[in-house]
This record gives sequence, C-alpha cells and structure tokens, in this order.
Amino acid sequence: MSANSNTLSQTKAKLQKLLSQTVTVAFPSKTITFKASDYLKNGTATAAGSYQFDTSSLKQYIAQLASKYDTEGKAAKFKTHSGTTITVPSGGTYGWSISQSKLTNRILSGFENSASQSINLKDYVTGTGYGKANTVGNTYIEVDLKTLREYAYVNGKLKFSTKVMSGTITGGNQTPQGIYYIMYKQRNTTLTGDNDNGSTYHSKVKYWMPITNSGVGLHDSSWQPSYVYGNTSYRSDYHSHGCINNPPSKMGALYALAYAGEPVIVYN
Repeated sequence: MSANSNTLSQTKAKLQKLLSQTVTVAFPSKTITFKASDYLKNGTATAAGSYQFDTSSLKQYIAQLASKYDTEGKAAKFKTHSGTTITVPSGGTYGWSISQSKLTNRILSGFENSASQSINLKDYVTGTGYGKANTVGNTYIEVDLKTLREYAYVNGKLKFSTKVMSGTITGGNQTPQGIYYIMYKQRNTTLTGDNDNGSTYHSKVKYWMPITNSGVGLHDSSWQPSYVYGNTSYRSDYHSHGCINNPPSKMGALYALAYAGEPVIVYN
C-alpha cells in the first residue's frame, strides 16, 4: 500500500508541475502566454509514467490565431501613391502564414520542459514578409495598371517612377493583381514563352525580376515603341504576356533599388 501511495503521490506531483508550465510566444505586436492547465485536458497516465491529453483546444486556438494573423493569400488594404486607400485582391504570393502543426508541437513540448519557455513566432511561419505592420512595410514597388505607372518607395520615400506597359486586364495575357514579391534578380537573360498564335517568343532582356512562378515579372523591353509606355489606349495592341514592361532607359535604376523579397503591389 505504501509503495502504491508513494507512486500515486509522485504521479500527482508530476501532473501538477506539468499543468503549471507556461510557454510564451512573441507575436509581431504582442506576446501570448499559453498555460498548460488551459490546454491539456482529460489527462490519463500511461504505464510508462507519462500522460496523454486531449489537445484539441490548443489546436483550435492556434487555428484562430492563424486566421487573425496570417497575411499570405489575403486581400489587403493599401495606400496608393495618390493617397487613396484601396483593397488589393487576394491571390498574390507575398505574405506569411503560421505553421500550425509545428507551433502546436513546439508549445506541447515546452509544457514538458522543466522551466517555462519563451519562443518567437517568426521561427514557426512560412512565406515572406513576416511582421510587417501594414502588410508590406514602407519599402516596395507599386504598379498601377489603370494609369500604367510604376513607383518604387524606400523607407517611405518615393525614389523612382516611370511609365510602363503591362499585360491585358483580363484574358490569357492578363497581368495578375495582388501583392507579390521579387523572387530573384537576374542580368542579361532570355525570356521565352508562347505567343497567341502558338509560336514561341525569345526576348532578350538586360534586367529581369520575376514575381510569380508562372513567369510574370518586371523587365526592360527594347522592342516596345517609346510612345506606348503609360498609354492605356495602346495596351490592346502592345500589351505584354503579363509582365510589367519598363522603358530600357529606366529599368536599370529600378533594378539597382530593388531587392529579392521586396513586395510588389499590382492593382487596377
């Protein structure tokens, strides 16, 4: 009886210590403390002396936080160069999401530690642009398809602007709208793809910055007549295959300012 009583006492003490543990997670604008007693429910002791719990409430809470904080693939408010606040469509590649299973497992393992744990959410997310207070921060490239104008901001200050030519607004040569990011930068390359008539084009460019996996990006376009840039009336005849065509005389300056991972906001 005494052995059983001692074992029971040890088991209770272990359980009480476990339920008193906390894990603090630093989010972009606040910290959240997870208490084991709030999220470990209906515990049962195993033969090995450990415990099994119902952790569904923790998983549900993490899912709620992801719905609130995730920015990837969501429509977003954006203040344009003209000062107008618009809603940029969802579907872009820029943004970040909480890795829910990874974070949940880390919190659970933290509960089992001998001391309270403090972790940073940035280590448990996927995507680009974690922690930006206004989704894109204050260094970005803005493309206005309605006026065919492009702007580059650095630390909130306008450093570059130019007239451009885009793809169509709808259809197979459409320039996608949303918040994207520069995937990488490349000098002196050849862009290839299919023309509307089924033939293949091979376009040499000096500067290339893709923003989608499908091959849409920002580049110089020596084949475009100078008068088409910024002129929407020419878009039906001189549109790109979806890319943002920059004047050759301007693209070098944009390339020098831009960096891989930089947000690119495209809207109409």
